[in-house]
Amino acid sequence: MLSEVVTEAYNMLDMDLKPIEEKDRDKDLVIVIADQILNSNHAPTKTAFGRCKALIEKMGKKVLLINTAESLSYEGAIPFYDAKKAVYFEELRDCDSLEWEGVSIPFFQYEQNMPNLINIKGLLLFIQKNRPAYIISVGGSSLVANLANKMIPVISLSLCFSDIDITLTDYQIVGRNLTQEDRDILQEVNYEENQIITSQFTFGLKEQSKHYTKSQLGIPEEQFVISIIGARLDDEMTEPFLNQLEKIVEQGYFVVFMGLYETYDKKMEGYPLMKKHSIYLGFCSDVLAILENCDIYLNPYRKGGGSSCVEAMYMGKPVISIDFGDVSTNVGDDFLVKDYDEMFDLLAHYKEDILFYEKQSEKARKRAELLLDETGSFEEAVIEFERREREKNRE
Repeated sequence: MLSEVVTEAYNMLDMDLKPIEEKDRDKDLVIVIADQILNSNHAPTKTAFGRCKALIEKMGKKVLLINTAESLSYEGAIPFYDAKKAVYFEELRDCDSLEWEGVSIPFFQYEQNMPNLINIKGLLLFIQKNRPAYIISVGGSSLVANLANKMIPVISLSLCFSDIDITLTDYQIVGRNLTQEDRDILQEVNYEENQIITSQFTFGLKEQSKHYTKSQLGIPEEQFVISIIGARLDDEMTEPFLNQLEKIVEQGYFVVFMGLYETYDKKMEGYPLMKKHSIYLGFCSDVLAILENCDIYLNPYRKGGGSSCVEAMYMGKPVISIDFGDVSTNVGDDFLVKDYDEMFDLLAHYKEDILFYEKQSEKARKRAELLLDETGSFEEAVIEFERREREKNRE
């Protein structure tokens, strides 16, 4: 359990991490902790950048963004076949600030050797000395953030916003209202409902810088183009979903896969029609430029995809999503289906009924506007955190 890991680490550090009272903290300083920072194509990185920008521009805070590099390092790893290691950008070690949409964000990055007790202790001593008003943890599982919470209130920002995180931090921002199932889980792990702050999860998009024609991308001109985007398509493109695609692609559809789908060529050997009517573009530096040439965003049964569906809606592309996971949380009821049969029936409706398509396209744009209000809902969540802290301190 997380609590056991945090307790063992605390005992090994041999530190006295006493709570620092609000009056003794720097009310203008906020530390933002992320366990992985990459580039503007990486959704959690964009989330971290966007929250830093809001804190600096909207709330007038001094901000330090720290990449603890805790995400899937090989430190202490148990060797097993095909073990995964998180991507790490060594060149960011030389950066003391990062630019995002015209804002300079002070930045520090650790080596990819975490969890490292020397580094963790050094960071906790830094926090102890500088006494920020509070800490934002991008994701809830950071060992550093959960230890720092012993001194400073930490607000975990759930990245899987269709779920709640298992965390020990004082507060957690969740991108939807709680269900009874959520409340049961919270009770089981002794986490109070008052520690959850519900807020619309919002996004920042990388600005479109390119324009392509369909022929440049290898997309046929006259077909209805389906976009499917994800960093885990090898696992998410399941047999039931691919079987349905294989049945319909000859009816005037073309499928564009973007992201990471290393088994695409091998998988397509079993789906000859889709091999003929699809293309895999890999990771794209300008996703909006590709989506400009697509007609619709299709989302299978999976947890992720929450950022790319917003990009699609921003471009006026309707979404069809199974009612599960991050995409379903973002797109709202107008774009949800209960199963694959309903999904592919609705896909045909979009293709054949131009008026219906245009109406849904406009709904998609309006939904994207709401989801792209990056500062508003986050600021409201922080204000709600401050209110709860004041109430707690008066007790």
